[in-house]
Amino acid sequence: MRKYKIIKPFWLFGFMVLLVLCFASCNSRESSATSPQSASPLPATASDASSSPDQESVPSTITPSDVSHYFKLKKSELLELFGPNYFIGPAGGEGSYDGYYYSTPQVMFIFNGDRLEYMDVPADFDLYGARAGMNFEEIQKILGSTEVKNTFIETPDHPTYTISYTFDNCTYSFTSLEKDGSDSTLDISGNYNT
Repeated sequence: MRKYKIIKPFWLFGFMVLLVLCFASCNSRESSATSPQSASPLPATASDASSSPDQESVPSTITPSDVSHYFKLKKSELLELFGPNYFIGPAGGEGSYDGYYYSTPQVMFIFNGDRLEYMDVPADFDLYGARAGMNFEEIQKILGSTEVKNTFIETPDHPTYTISYTFDNCTYSFTSLEKDGSDSTLDISGNYNT
């Protein structure tokens, strides 16, 4: 009968750590080769942004007119406007999209090819007086009456309620987990059908 030596757990652990480090190194090289701006997994900080020569062109506040303009730009033009201080991270339902996150101002872009498809704006974004956090009645008093649509997040087991408005080439959707729209969020998407 042949006896087998048992590999001590710490040798196995060391081997596994070595494999993880090798794979991490390979992945970071691939990531930096395909998107050099996303080398850091952390969002850009104010000090990072202030060192960028493009910082003067980055808007400090965003208006509905700005948003409309952004949806007319190509991906490369929009990223050039906001500068190189972004990171790419999961976005959208189940993190299935690449979001381009900026910390100054606090925005996130999702592209479909070369076209801006979706945008998150700072919490203080003002849509002609309406803001995220308002309930549907407050929003409708400002922007006008519109249909409250019953939708859901990922599955019908997670119902949500949405009211939408279209201005220029953008659709602004206020969404809430509550029927009255309390604690709403604001999503902006391109309306390329007009």
